[in-house]
Parts: sequence; C-alpha cells; structure tokens
Amino acid sequence: MFSCDWLELLCDARQSPLLKDDYADHLSLDERYVLQLQIYQTRVFRRVYKMYYIPDLTNRDVMIDFLTIVCDPLSKRSNGGIMDDGLCHVKLGNYWLYTTKWLGMLEHALGDLVINPKRAARIDLCCDLQNFACGISTAALMHGLSNDKYRKVHQPKWTLYAVDGQERKYYNTLTFGSKSSNVFTRFYNKSLELKESGKSYIVEAWRDNSRLDLSKDVYRLEFEMHDCGLKSVDKSTGAIIEIDWREVADRERIAQLFVYYSAYYWDIRKSDNVRKDRCSRLSMFTNPDGLYKAWSNPRYRISTRTAKVVYNWLQQHATEICVTKSDVASLALMLYALSNHNYVYAPTSRFSRFDAVDSPLQCSADDTAISDVGSAGIIDTDMP
Repeated sequence: MFSCDWLELLCDARQSPLLKDDYADHLSLDERYVLQLQIYQTRVFRRVYKMYYIPDLTNRDVMIDFLTIVCDPLSKRSNGGIMDDGLCHVKLGNYWLYTTKWLGMLEHALGDLVINPKRAARIDLCCDLQNFACGISTAALMHGLSNDKYRKVHQPKWTLYAVDGQERKYYNTLTFGSKSSNVFTRFYNKSLELKESGKSYIVEAWRDNSRLDLSKDVYRLEFEMHDCGLKSVDKSTGAIIEIDWREVADRERIAQLFVYYSAYYWDIRKSDNVRKDRCSRLSMFTNPDGLYKAWSNPRYRISTRTAKVVYNWLQQHATEICVTKSDVASLALMLYALSNHNYVYAPTSRFSRFDAVDSPLQCSADDTAISDVGSAGIIDTDMP
C-alpha cells in the first residue's frame, strides 16, 4: 500500500493576519475550523498555530488536528537575520493524508488564512508491505541486511535498531542516510510502531488493502524527502522536475513516484561480489523503470546555519568591505567556496548562485523571493 505520510509546505504569509497580535479580528473562518495560537515557539519561529477540524458541529469537543502553522521568523532579514519576514511553514495533520478529501480543504483553509503556498518543504512517501516483488519477505530482508547477506547501494551511512530476544536479536528499524540528507530512508516494523502510536486510521487503511495479512507484521519503507530530494529527472529530455505537492493527493501518482525513487534509493543487491556495484540486483518492486528517475547530486547538501549566516552577511556588506580589487577577489573566492562547495544551497535564495565567472559579484536580487533557509524539519516533531 502506497501513501504519503508527511506533507509540509513552504509558504508566503506576508499578507496573513497571523503575523498580527489581533489576528482573530481579521479572520473569517468556516465554523468547522478552530484556530489556536500556542503558548510555545520553535527554535526558528516565534508563532505556532494549531488548526482543528470539527466533524460534528453538535459535539464541538471532538476535534481533529488539521494544520500546524509556524510563522514570524526569529531571524528576520529586516532585522539583519537570514530569513524573509513572511516565511511560513504549514504541515498537514497525518490523519488527512489517509483520506481522499484533504486537497480541497487545505487549499480553502490557506485561502482563508491569506497564506500563499510556494512549494513542498518536505514530503514522505512510503509503502506498507510484507513481501517484495522478488519474493523476499520484509522480515527476511531486514535480517539479511543486518548480517551482510544483502547489501544496499547508495546512502552508505546506516543505523540498525534491535531488541534482545531469548535466542537472538529482533531487528525492527533500519535507516540509511542522515536526518539532514536530501533523502532519508527508513525501513521498519510499522505494526510494532502502531502499537505505541495508536494511529488506528492506518490500520483501517490496511484492512481495505487485500494484499496485507494483518495476522502478520507489516513493514514500512519510507523516503523522507526535502530540498533537492524532491526533484526527479525526465529520462526523455533530461529536464529536472520538482514534485508538486498537489500530486500526492493522487494515490496512483504516489505509487509512481515511490517506485521511481526506489530504483535509486532502495537498490538492494545479493552479496555475491566483493564490489557492491557488481553484486546481483534484486527486483524489489514491479516496473521500477519509468519516465522519471530520482535526481541525486552529491554537490548539493543541507548546509549549516553558520555557513548561511556568513554567506548572507558577506552578500549584504560586499560594498562596505571591498575597497581594492584584491578585496573583491578575496570576497569572490569566499562566496564561491560557500555556494559551490557544499556549504550553502538555497534554491529559492534571494541571490543567484555563484559560478566560476569573471565577475562573480554580479548577482540578481529578488526582494520578493521566499528563501527556505534549512527547510528540512523546520516544524519540530517533539513540540508539546
């Protein structure tokens, strides 16, 4: 069963009443929605809102989590910071991603809140299954990956989690990459996780899927994608295409995207050769080769906040610190290193990227652009 388990949008909220203290006086919401300003803030944003949906107006005590909205950056560009004043992130409640009606509701709610969605900040695509196309069960593959019977190409950094049994260890979670990677891969026992989280609506979705035997454990393969990880390549033209967040409202499109990404990020081989890339490849999903493939460029990585602060400061004060041609050359070299050597990557940055050109300080400013500045995980999952 293919699904989207996380949807977080990067938005422009410069015109939204949510940035005002008297926001409630400027909003006209449907009576089924309740908006609440939380008493806490995140490490990045000053304001956190929760929006709830009331399914039955005769019982207003029952509310379903609909949106989490964070806005009003602590490090505003107008105050010398690194974020645009109108930067806003909106996360859709997990329950709605397992329904078929969330797209229209989300667009209508964003319109009422005067929030303009720009692009996806994070999308998690997942597949719940018990056997792969090659016939290997999920539990057997988990154990085989742990003892090097099988090997995974790409994402060499991995972490294995297990619990001790009476006779052996029981492996329940395997992750590849890091949380700051453009694509972070998880392979884990979802049935075990649901016993703790209590998300009954996912179990109900499983019941509607005739391929799953609920008397046995169901495993989940999940790709957490943000920034460059949301891009794919059109094989026929070579064009780089970014996933439109509206696409994940279509179950068939989710399945297509997941299978495309699995061809690269879930490339599993038998350990029958010393060189991993020469090992026999296993068929994990049916028809993994389609019109698109996952785009991976090792040059683009999530940079540290310090590098971004330095980069933006040098950009803003270039005319002040450059007196001689030698100063210009030195500054150009620093900016080139920051932007082209894995230290800074912001695809919607206020300034264009620097390349090895004769005049690297010539840049195009776009004051209306919204820059993400580290959009990955901007909404903390451990908020109260």
